[in-house]
Amino acid sequence: MALEAIRYSRGSLHILDQLLLPGQSRYEAVESVQQAWEVIRAMKVRGAPAIALVGCLSLAVELQAGRPACTCTPTINQAVPPRGLGEQ
Repeated sequence: MALEAIRYSRGSLHILDQLLLPGQSRYEAVESVQQAWEVIRAMKVRGAPAIALVGCLSLAVELQAGRPACTCTPTINQAVPPRGLGEQ
């Protein structure tokens, strides 16, 4: 059985809690930038590439949900206006 350290689909991010390995395999939902910071700080996510992905994808989850939990999101929303389908 192959384990994925990060599971992402639009608006949904789950990380494999690496503190429980190798005895258990449990995925934890990450729903905000704050929660991503907490799982990284607790070392539930390890390795520079995985840490970077969790940080970026947690921001994508917040933007998708339309509920900014960090102070940077309003600035990003102003800099990147929403686009409708079919727009370039």
